Amino acid sequence: MCTPIGNPQNLFLYTYFHMSLGDFLITILPYVCLSFLLLIIHIFFNRNKVIESPKIYQKQDTNMTYLWIYLLLFVLCLLSVLHLFSIFYLLPVICIVCGLMDYKTILKVDYLLLLTFIGFFIFIGNLKNIDVVA
Repeated sequence: MCTPIGNPQNLFLYTYFHMSLGDFLITILPYVCLSFLLLIIHIFFNRNKVIESPKIYQKQDTNMTYLWIYLLLFVLCLLSVLHLFSIFYLLPVICIVCGLMDYKTILKVDYLLLLTFIGFFIFIGNLKNIDVVA
């Protein structure tokens, strides 16, 4: 919640308003503190409730090479969000690497959800051109 990549809204605000990381963290801090306080209150009132955690299964054939390559791509994405690396150079690299390494997963992507986000950003862009809303 308190990072630019915590949710799509944060990423949009961080990018659209060209905020520095420090400015973003200061802006979001009151909401993080309020959420933390509400979470503590909830935990206090439900402290005796037993929570059953699901079993976690890890594949035995985890490919460590894939893990490190995807971790590197993730770090590059973080650098792009922080405006330290251009998305225009990163996007083709990610598409090529993922296409070569894991093309079956690319076929399973929820492209309608991606179109929804694109529509959301277009809608917000159009809203900013309305004087009353802006």
